[in-house]
Amino acid sequence: MFLEEIVVVQNSVNNDSKRSALRHYMSAQTSFSVQTCLRDLWLFTLEPGQIFEDHFVEARSGQVYRGVAAYSYLLSVSCGLESLVKGETEIFSQVKTAWKALNSGNSDFAVALRPWMQKLFTDCKEIRSEFLQGIGGASYASLARKLMSPEPEDRILVIGAGELGQAVAPLFTKYKLCLWNRDKKKLGNLLKKLVQSSAHHVVAVGDDELHEYIGYADHVVICTPMGIDDEQKWVEARAQSEQPGRTIHLGGKKANAGHWNKVDLLTLTDIFALQEDQNQIKNEKVMQAKEACHIKAKHRHLMDAISMNHGWEDLTGLM
Repeated sequence: MFLEEIVVVQNSVNNDSKRSALRHYMSAQTSFSVQTCLRDLWLFTLEPGQIFEDHFVEARSGQVYRGVAAYSYLLSVSCGLESLVKGETEIFSQVKTAWKALNSGNSDFAVALRPWMQKLFTDCKEIRSEFLQGIGGASYASLARKLMSPEPEDRILVIGAGELGQAVAPLFTKYKLCLWNRDKKKLGNLLKKLVQSSAHHVVAVGDDELHEYIGYADHVVICTPMGIDDEQKWVEARAQSEQPGRTIHLGGKKANAGHWNKVDLLTLTDIFALQEDQNQIKNEKVMQAKEACHIKAKHRHLMDAISMNHGWEDLTGLM
């Protein structure tokens, strides 16, 4: 099987009638198919002289890719670059699962396709490793941790055990984690959950200890709304602290910080700025990865052409 013979058809339009018609049409082809809730994809080959009706596919909102473009697109899909969440890894698992099912039958088509799938998986892993490591979606909690850059032995105080506190606390279980919440039932539930998830250095802080903990914690993460009762006391305790660490308030923006401005405070304003910077970096990496898919496809085409024993005159048109 040569790259020039490969055709990929895909449909990602949420239209049941068009999708059903295209599935029925493609069922006549011996193909490798991947079907998800968002996309149908088929890879097949055309015999010499065989006619494939591109217009039928395109009229049903499908796209047809051939040769280099087919390999490049399949590689881009496998790398998660065509997904709504760019760089996600679940689609790669789905492609591998679909291939395993086809390959296990050991059909002539599967045997012929096998070298190309091995190349696809190799190229996908290389592109993901070079361009797509660590570009997944970021939560407030993960962004806060990035802003803090805590050291392994740091003591981190999380104030609040509501929904936000429950999302933040699990990201700091590798540190000396201290928790406080006015509602002791919520505090107990969160503490139990963290202990069950193998958190070894987590303690609940009593109301009479909170002022002291705010003062000597290396970092403080506040997961309650700005302006609640007793917050002035927290500000005073942190302002007197000699710890060089961060104080992050996830309950509002800098413009609403009020008396918190007495301390070196990070807020949602800083979180959003970091998120915007990361999105820009992510978009640049996605574009680089897509270009790498195209380059890999052209390289595979060139190597395939050489294996067909072309003369050098023929190869000049491929470079």
